[in-house]
Amino acid sequence: MWDTFTKPGADPDKQFEQVAFVKSFGHYDWYFGSAEYLDTATKKTDRHVLDSIAQIDRHGKNYVFVVDMDGNVILHPDTGEYGTKITYVHRLPHSDWIVGSGFFMEDLYKEIDKQKVAMYESYTKEYTSLLVQVLLITLLSLLISFFISRMLKRSFKKYRIDIADKTRKLEVLNETLEDKVRQRTGELEKLATTDALTKIHNRYSVMQILEQEVRRAKRYKLPLSVMMYDIDHFKKINDRYGHDVGDSVLTELTRLVERVLRDVDTLGRYGGEEFLIIMPSTYKEDAKTLADRLLELVRGHEFKYVGELTISLGLAQLETKESKTQFFKRLDQLLYRSKKSGRDRLSY
Repeated sequence: MWDTFTKPGADPDKQFEQVAFVKSFGHYDWYFGSAEYLDTATKKTDRHVLDSIAQIDRHGKNYVFVVDMDGNVILHPDTGEYGTKITYVHRLPHSDWIVGSGFFMEDLYKEIDKQKVAMYESYTKEYTSLLVQVLLITLLSLLISFFISRMLKRSFKKYRIDIADKTRKLEVLNETLEDKVRQRTGELEKLATTDALTKIHNRYSVMQILEQEVRRAKRYKLPLSVMMYDIDHFKKINDRYGHDVGDSVLTELTRLVERVLRDVDTLGRYGGEEFLIIMPSTYKEDAKTLADRLLELVRGHEFKYVGELTISLGLAQLETKESKTQFFKRLDQLLYRSKKSGRDRLSY
């Protein structure tokens, strides 16, 4: 309960606030109580709080001070030091006191330097420890790598010797196989492009060569002449003497014609008793000289089993706008003209 009373030794007309505690006494209508003047209690309480605050830091570095709302100093320990400080203040609840604490900037920098030194020493210690560990691990790794590399080196050396030996065997086998393949390929190519009887180019091969020469002549604007000939009355030879003699005549005639041809010329059997002579880079006039010589050569030759015989020839030079098909058709017509006009002659 609260009440006001006079205070002994003070103005009897002035009332002072008191805080009191009272309690009834048993079954009686009595009350016992005790009271304290509020200003006295406040002074005691303030003194107790100030003493407690003053005990927070006995070293005087991070001191605590108290001022009231009017700026009057209530508690401020004298450290005897002056300088730039950083201070934090806060109002004490339920009072008009402001409590604060501060420290010198110089002390902060000293503490920072101290922490730096401690951190550096810790870092150096950890770095040294880590470095030692790394060196030990590296040394151990090098030793392990050395022994492993020696083992691998011996294994690789053995494998290299084995591989080199097997490689040599494979190379010998491969060379043997390649030789056989080349030989077999050559035989197949020759078989595919060679006439079985006369041993010159067959129809497929000679027509392929003709197509290539036509393209080359057109591309480089070069002359190209081709002769086509066959044996006159060859059917009678087969009917009279048999096909064996006919084959002999074809072979003998082929050898005879080959003697007058140039290295650049190509002789091929087109079919039956018909043959083609391809003459690259040759004008018709020069080819005619060869054709006339060929006619005389055959006329003057005594063939085994049958004696004398003749051939008919067609000769043509490739024209600028002429295709291979048109060129060959014109050549065939020229040979047909020689046959129709009495044989043993050249049409061009």
